[in-house]
Parts: sequence; structure tokens; C-alpha cells
Amino acid sequence: MTDQPEQLEAAIAEALGEGARAAELRAMRTVLEQRLTGLRGELTETHEPRTLRHRVKELELQIAALREEEIVAGFVEDTIQVAWSARRMSEG
Repeated sequence: MTDQPEQLEAAIAEALGEGARAAELRAMRTVLEQRLTGLRGELTETHEPRTLRHRVKELELQIAALREEEIVAGFVEDTIQVAWSARRMSEG
């Protein structure tokens, strides 16, 4: 009999396909948010505010996209875990 946590992880990985787990997406988003904070701080010190504002806008878009992916991945993970638990309880 296959180990139950391994089966659950395999089911989540299959559902997400090539997509990252919510925790991975959250970590990536956090790094970009830190970078964004640094760039915003540089806005007052730069001689090229237009270029920097463009980079800030790009980061904001990337962060928003990661946040959405994180929410979807989290929903998928939670849904599979709930279904898995319900199935285990019914077998019980």
C-alpha cells in the first residue's frame, strides 16, 4: 500500500500540473515585493525616474499575477486536501 501523504502530494502535483505550489508562489511574490520596496525608495534619488517608474509598474504587475496564481493554487490544494480527508473518513 502506498504511503497516504505521498498519494495526497501526487494528487496535488497532478492537479497543479506544471504550476507551482501556493507556498512557492508566495515566496516568489515576497521577493518581488521586497525588490519593489527598494525601487520605490530609489525613485527620489534617481536621475532616471521615468525608467524606474516603468520598472516599478512591471514589478507591480508581476506581483499581482503571482498573487492570483497563489490564490488559485491554494484553492486547488485546499480542495484536494478536503476531498482527500472526506474520502479517508468515509473509508474509515
